[in-house]
Amino acid sequence: MRRWRWILIVVIALAPLACGRGAPPDREEVWRGFLTWLETAPLDTDPVRAYLAQLRRDGASPAEVERQSAVITDFMSERPEAVELFFDRVYAEPVSADSLGGFSTEPSAFLAEAVHDVSPGTALDVGMGQGRNAVFLAQQGWDVTGFDISSEALRAARANAEHAGVTLRTVKASYETFVFGDGQWDLIVLAFAESRHFAVLAITDESPEQVRHFLIQNAQPMGSF
Repeated sequence: MRRWRWILIVVIALAPLACGRGAPPDREEVWRGFLTWLETAPLDTDPVRAYLAQLRRDGASPAEVERQSAVITDFMSERPEAVELFFDRVYAEPVSADSLGGFSTEPSAFLAEAVHDVSPGTALDVGMGQGRNAVFLAQQGWDVTGFDISSEALRAARANAEHAGVTLRTVKASYETFVFGDGQWDLIVLAFAESRHFAVLAITDESPEQVRHFLIQNAQPMGSF
């Protein structure tokens, strides 16, 4: 009986150590781990998928990979750090005469056609990136403001505007934090907005029809978007 008592005491004493050793990271730890990995991750792949693949290679169970995927997805929709970090790295490219921070110098063909023969006014470039569309509009006489979550994107946009001999107003903000105003813009540009992981719907988290109404409300009468 005494022998079993000692065995029971040893098992109880070791149980917390065993549980602590195998405890999965909490949600904040999962997020910090993803951000740390993202600082040096390849830029030519989907970062979330690549990170989950790394977890599998490191021996994480399917259930743990699925759990961390859900955490990262939740935080991506709630917090800007990952998107800001990713695009700061994307736009941290040298600016040259032939390249807008490593990107095409050509404006959106659709935008160029849309503003053809339109009298210039106030324009807002949403998620302006390196500023290829904003610079084009400024060259056509538009009074252009652009915002982006990436400091590196804004740096590149200002450098590209200076190279082109035009002036832009740049604001560091996300879709959720930028103050759009009411009836302030003659033109609102949303080029490639959805491809940046911040879907346009994030502005209002509502249906496409309501988003359209939102844009109309923030454009001046007869304005375009």
